[in-house]
Amino acid sequence: MPCRYFLSLLLFISSWQMAMGQNSTIGTEFWVGFMENLEEDGSYSDVVLIITASEKTSGVIEYLGRSSSFDLNIGQQYEFRVNSGNLNLVHRTSGMVENKGIFIKATGKIAVHAFNEMFRTTDGTVVLPVGSLGKDYYITSHQEVSPFPSTLLVVASEDNTKIEITTTVNSVSGNQAGIPSIIVLNRGQSYQIKADKDLTGSRVRIVDDNENDCKKIAVFGGSMCTWVGDCEACDNLFQQAYPVSSWGKHFVHIALKDRTSGELVKVLASEDGTEVSLNGIPQGTIHKGQFLTINFRADESGKIETSKPSSVTVFSKGVGCNDYGIPELANFGDPFMITYSPIEQFLKDLVFNSFQMANISNHYVNIVVKAGTQHNTSLDGDNIGGFFEPLPGDTDFQIARIRVSGGVHHLTNPDGFAAYVYGFGFRESYGYAAGAALGNLDIDIQSEYEFEVIGDKVACLDQEGEWSISTSASDFTYFVWDFGDGSPSQTGQHTSHTFTRPGKYMISVTASTGSCEDGDESTFEVEVMNPEAELVGHTTVCPYIEEVMYRLVDKQDITETKFEAIGGEILESYVDSVLVRWGPTNPDAKLIMTPYTENGCPGRPVELEVKVDSDLQALRPIGPEEVCFDPGLAHTYSVEAHVQGRAYEWTVTGGKLVSGQGSHEIQVIWDQPGIQAGISYTVYGTENPSCVGISTEIPIKVAEPLANAQVTNVACASESSGTIELKLLGDHGPYTYEWQHDPNLDGPIAENLSAGFYSVTIRNQKGCSQVIKAIEVSETVPMIRMPTGFDSRQAPGIYEGVSHCTVSFELWIYDRWGTLVYYGDTGWDGRINGKEAPIGSYVYMVKYYYTLDKITQREEKRGTFVLVR
Repeated sequence: MPCRYFLSLLLFISSWQMAMGQNSTIGTEFWVGFMENLEEDGSYSDVVLIITASEKTSGVIEYLGRSSSFDLNIGQQYEFRVNSGNLNLVHRTSGMVENKGIFIKATGKIAVHAFNEMFRTTDGTVVLPVGSLGKDYYITSHQEVSPFPSTLLVVASEDNTKIEITTTVNSVSGNQAGIPSIIVLNRGQSYQIKADKDLTGSRVRIVDDNENDCKKIAVFGGSMCTWVGDCEACDNLFQQAYPVSSWGKHFVHIALKDRTSGELVKVLASEDGTEVSLNGIPQGTIHKGQFLTINFRADESGKIETSKPSSVTVFSKGVGCNDYGIPELANFGDPFMITYSPIEQFLKDLVFNSFQMANISNHYVNIVVKAGTQHNTSLDGDNIGGFFEPLPGDTDFQIARIRVSGGVHHLTNPDGFAAYVYGFGFRESYGYAAGAALGNLDIDIQSEYEFEVIGDKVACLDQEGEWSISTSASDFTYFVWDFGDGSPSQTGQHTSHTFTRPGKYMISVTASTGSCEDGDESTFEVEVMNPEAELVGHTTVCPYIEEVMYRLVDKQDITETKFEAIGGEILESYVDSVLVRWGPTNPDAKLIMTPYTENGCPGRPVELEVKVDSDLQALRPIGPEEVCFDPGLAHTYSVEAHVQGRAYEWTVTGGKLVSGQGSHEIQVIWDQPGIQAGISYTVYGTENPSCVGISTEIPIKVAEPLANAQVTNVACASESSGTIELKLLGDHGPYTYEWQHDPNLDGPIAENLSAGFYSVTIRNQKGCSQVIKAIEVSETVPMIRMPTGFDSRQAPGIYEGVSHCTVSFELWIYDRWGTLVYYGDTGWDGRINGKEAPIGSYVYMVKYYYTLDKITQREEKRGTFVLVR
């Protein structure tokens, strides 16, 4: 199955999506399905999921009885891609129960985006985690071109899910407009409805008489392929519906950048008598399940407000409505749909992916923030406050339209924002919400304690909290609490609960009249923190005279602290340290620290027992215990938690104490390689010398040199065949190497060297370094070997010396009687005066010449050989 990993370069990411006390599009479990796309000429759409990790995680994607696993670190992405012609994951039927729900489960927090990709008909959507799913939906879709239908899709997250569907128009599979129909789906089952008209306003909800048996569903709306705004260019539409409980009343429309056609916006009502206005100007009144359309001109932005909770979705128009007077934009873009987040549901931090496709040339992000906070907005680490401008119709908000590159981006603003990602190319487009906060705006939940806490929905460890719920619906009388920590569910508008273990918990609160049909739910995450630390400092002190500083180490989740000294007086107090003057001799003195989280939750007190006495505690010296051999480097050693009014006498073995004797910090040079040295001290009170303590000696291991150099000399003059190989003497790799002759070489072997001198610096992972200078690579004296037998019929057909180097030579050949039969600077061919020489023994003398260290050298060699045939 084609799957790909992507590593984000945004290494500065600290958290990904934060909407405190609210649901968002970050989670660990997701359900998604894919509706029909326009597939022509034997081509099939690709089902694409992009998974982004907000923390280290592993997970699995389950589909059609198969699975695909992933392992990601923070900032990594995983792409899952299946062609629906190879594996039919796309819904093409209407009114039939299928098993095409796709389940994504991870051990850590992730975001999921889905894309229905086809050449010239692509759209995408952010996918909601299970915790953000609801029980009641109205979907938004679109339909202008026959015979291509609008679509609606439902995916069940649990078995025996009873669902009521009421379409606004007749479906192709027999649903009658306005008449509810009931279906029952099991976990992972899916159900698509297609209609030849617009399904916008169709309602999908859970119905069950037992409030405790309500299930959650994932619902999607869109179109197989449609024009938008009567503008030629057909494209697929794909958008996951948001639960009605997360709908709001205030929305910002930001015009799409580089589009000349303008946009179409649908406002969908969840209640009767919903009044709609644009920039304060009334646009009309709509009722439950009805929608109102607003056409925006090119580059026209504005604020949309409704009197009751609504959903607002923007549609990009086709190229047929572009301004052809601007040739470079004439065929730029295509339809897509994005459901807006209400300004009540802002995010603070997210990572989004600009979907990279072959036909998409330009990628954009539209952003809305509160006025005055725009300069707190950062995109990929860069402040983008200068890109913002006031929102027409409401200057309390600022908007920006920014072109970005394809791939991963990181957007932050601590005061909140909404963001929408889209891209255009030649008759191609995609668009989706970068992320969404999906808190229930109809429910208000509070927690209270006997002490004051900071913020809403605060959960403290080991502290009983009083939790309460209030809703906008006065007829709700039945309330069920699930605190997500494995404890039994509780009922009532007010309840108490104690979290006994730290961690993150999803709290779910359901308010109803006793059935699913009239219920509302809020699900949100709380983090129960365990503020703790270790309290360190001297536990034996001199009576009366000493002022001792104590510090916190290994601090976790601590924002504030309170200290109490039993047997002493606190002189100064900070969040992570305290200065104490101890009193008279006391074997039972102690220092107590109570930690508090950022929300004001107290942690378990930490105690440090202190003995006020004349026998001082001398802690181990602090400093490096394994050091590099470097006679030019001084190392620092000191006393832990030095107390004013104490003096120190140091003892150093195997090294030189170069400064600091008598003080709490000294400098030592370890000048002997490969030894076991040591260091200790005696502490005493300067005003009371009877207060004395002797520390233990810490062993110091001085390292050996890192490596030795082995040289293979140049084989022949003027060649570059020499080699230097560094033989490592330790196992503290990896090592780095800096060769003076080649800065790009980072390895223990330098090859293809000419004769000369070389230097290298070696470093290991412990920070030790060694410089080996003047490593000599020499030229080798070439040798010549004369054969003991010669047959002129065999190649090379001449008698001459053999050498691994190129040499020049003079050759003399004598017969057995001493007669010179050949002389020359090339080999003998076995002939005398043009005739074959007699077989037998011959004597040779050869003088050969070569260059060594740029000086010409001569060698002479004599011997006999046998001529044979």
